[in-house]
Amino acid sequence: DINDDRFSRHVQAIHGEGEYLFVATNNTTNAHGKIQIRSRENFAMITALDVDALVENGIDYDADAGILYAITAGSHPALYLLKAEE
Repeated sequence: DINDDRFSRHVQAIHGEGEYLFVATNNTTNAHGKIQIRSRENFAMITALDVDALVENGIDYDADAGILYAITAGSHPALYLLKAEE
């Protein structure tokens, strides 16, 4: 269940790329966000990243560079660049 309280309450965005699904969730105040990285084959959780104040639809993934982009709002907006470690 991608709306499980362990991952916040509301799905903000889902992005599929290659063998991965990136699911962005937030609680009702957008104060506690997470990006779940799941297997596209069986939806199993691979990992979850904490990204507070994640904006709606604020994720994208560049498969060529292997970089996940996330945008946050609030009093200190930020752009996160997350690169996979081999």
